[in-house]
Amino acid sequence: MKCEEVREQFVEMVPAGSVSGSREVASHLAGCEACTEALKSFKSTMALLDEWRAPEPSPYFYTRFNAQLAAVKAEEASRPALLSWLRKPAFGMPVWRPVAVGVLALAMAVGVGVFQSDNRSSSGAPRVQASQGTAVGDLQVLERDQDMFSDFDVLDDLPPAQLQNTSEEL
Repeated sequence: MKCEEVREQFVEMVPAGSVSGSREVASHLAGCEACTEALKSFKSTMALLDEWRAPEPSPYFYTRFNAQLAAVKAEEASRPALLSWLRKPAFGMPVWRPVAVGVLALAMAVGVGVFQSDNRSSSGAPRVQASQGTAVGDLQVLERDQDMFSDFDVLDDLPPAQLQNTSEEL
């Protein structure tokens, strides 16, 4: 095993108290002094973390915290809001509603205008109409008449007897 693979298994080995991995890990640790030292260091670090306890806050911590929080809230309340005019009612309703409706209507108009431009392709470049008879012109005709040509696929599925009956009726 490689040293990196063994060191990745340290987290699983330390809580068990012994090398609970495979024989490969034990044989690697027996032969590799760098990994053995790394395991000892990892075990001592984990032992220190197990002994550590979080310090208790000072008795006046919450009192000072609440006082500072109240000061911040009072400062925010005394400061004029940037868009406070949106909250004031105009003609019996808040101003933000007509503004929001206007913005949405404008966004819809712009969206419809952008997506329904017939003279532009999906990439935004103007569509050039090639002359018929050229390869590009023929492909443009096929693309334009794709719905009609897709119906021809149904004729491919018909048995030959039905095709002859259909051509005789025409």
